[in-house]
Amino acid sequence: MRLRGWPVLFAAAVLLVTSSATGAAADPDVGSYWHDGKAELDGYRLTVERYGHARHGRVVAIYVTEPFSRTKHVKLDDPSKSPAEALDVLKLNLVRDFPTGIYDYHTIVSTFVGSADFTPLKKAFSSSEWCGQVYEELNVRGSKLSQRVASYFEGETSERDLGIPSRGVQEDDLFQNRRIRRAPPRRPRGTLLR
Repeated sequence: MRLRGWPVLFAAAVLLVTSSATGAAADPDVGSYWHDGKAELDGYRLTVERYGHARHGRVVAIYVTEPFSRTKHVKLDDPSKSPAEALDVLKLNLVRDFPTGIYDYHTIVSTFVGSADFTPLKKAFSSSEWCGQVYEELNVRGSKLSQRVASYFEGETSERDLGIPSRGVQEDDLFQNRRIRRAPPRRPRGTLLR
């Protein structure tokens, strides 16, 4: 898999294509595969452009379902305490590690989609390297996107309503597209690259 550089602020590539994911009926294949108490791990080689050179590293995709708060947009510790607040989500943690010659980059993108209809709910990005750390979060609240950024760079820390409609498939949701993740047993398994 070859991924191009992931921008620190990924809000610019929010809307990619339109989707009819909202309102989709729950799929029994999703329930039987994703609620078996296991996670899916996928590993890839990575080539990313950084500081004018191709950098080689690795990326690991970790998929798991978990209970999620409808209002706070965080994992619920005990969903039985407030069942109406609980929403079942498919979470993807996409972890990238690559050296730049002087120091290493470590990034993670976490995306959360409703497991019944694959509706995007939240994305979080963090990057750490020798200079410092950056964290960005996008939340879908109704039909709007909100953004929160915390950074070691002056002028990047902010919290705002982006005013962008939340319809469509966002770039980071392509890894959790319902057509791909709905019936995972039909996908190839095992070691594909050596």
